[in-house]
Amino acid sequence: LEIHASEKWRSDILFLRSEVDPLLESIWNELLAFDAALGNNADMDVSMLTALAQQQSNTIWGIGLLGIFFIVIGYFGFQRSVLTPMHILSRAFIEEARGGKRTKLPRPNSTETRNLVTAFIEMRKQVHTRQEALEHQAMHDSLTGLANRKLLYKGLVEAIQKNNRHDDHVALLMIDLDRFKEINDALGHHVGDQLLIAVGNRLAQLLREQDTVARLGGDEFAILLANADEQQAQSVCRKVLKSFESPFEVYDQQLFVGTSLGVAIHPQHGQDAETLIKHADVAMYNAKRNRLGYALYESSNDGDDHYLALANDLRSALSENSLDIAYQLKYDVTSDEPIGAEALLRWNHPTLGYISPMQIIPIAEQLGIINRLTSWILNRALYQCAQWREQGIFL
Repeated sequence: LEIHASEKWRSDILFLRSEVDPLLESIWNELLAFDAALGNNADMDVSMLTALAQQQSNTIWGIGLLGIFFIVIGYFGFQRSVLTPMHILSRAFIEEARGGKRTKLPRPNSTETRNLVTAFIEMRKQVHTRQEALEHQAMHDSLTGLANRKLLYKGLVEAIQKNNRHDDHVALLMIDLDRFKEINDALGHHVGDQLLIAVGNRLAQLLREQDTVARLGGDEFAILLANADEQQAQSVCRKVLKSFESPFEVYDQQLFVGTSLGVAIHPQHGQDAETLIKHADVAMYNAKRNRLGYALYESSNDGDDHYLALANDLRSALSENSLDIAYQLKYDVTSDEPIGAEALLRWNHPTLGYISPMQIIPIAEQLGIINRLTSWILNRALYQCAQWREQGIFL
């Protein structure tokens, strides 16, 4: 126990204390120094890495800001060169579709924009060309190329408004051809069409540039005389009648047609377009019925409104096949057997009721459609006879 408690329990204790312990302490100190050096180097590395990371971060931020800058610059450039022109073009498309005022087109800043602007300009030209063609078609007669009823009415309204401001006159002439139906039926519709074209051309050559010739339909024409009083209108009527004394050359044939004209003057014969047209029609039918050539409207002819309406309705009834025929049997008194039937014209007017043949025949003669009416009656009667024969009924 004493030896163990003392420092003499080992024989090499002195060696350990004198040699080993100092060596171990030296090693430990070296390790501590090495550890301290490692710590310093680690701190230096951390500082260097931190500085490098900060530098990299600053670089990334710089690149990012530079990228944002270029994106903003690119956006404004794209907007200026593409988006703004596209917006202007889209607005121009909308205005063009609505028929509004023309939008100023953008200045092309790129090939794409230039192509779009060029395409839009070409499309606009084509649209306007087609629109003008449609407007011309809507306002002009397809056969003669003259103004139609719609354009005549528009021109008449404008002329009345203008002359109301300047206290002037406007003359409206309504023209109806005589014997045109007979020519059309005898020679064919193609000859009739060419005759109408020739009539329109001859009327146009008689007038001033500011006057208007219109075809209202069928063989009806009209002339609108701007700034013309009663005397000037009568002078034009005489010119028209004189010109119709010469034949019309159609397919190497000389065709003669007559005409009747009715004249209404603004403001004494009417204050508006509807009244002038109505009164010119009344005057024209008065001229046709009394074979006057031309006639001015007179208030005493107002009773002709019924005749005018009836004449127009008779034309429509004949065209629409809405007349009728009644058949009255004829008997042989000696044998008391039917030997035939008399065809009697009947017209049940939709508003006036029964119209007597005594009224129909004179109107048809004055309108120049009596031959057409006669042909209609013959065809209808022959068709009825054929049906009776199929049923074994012979008259």
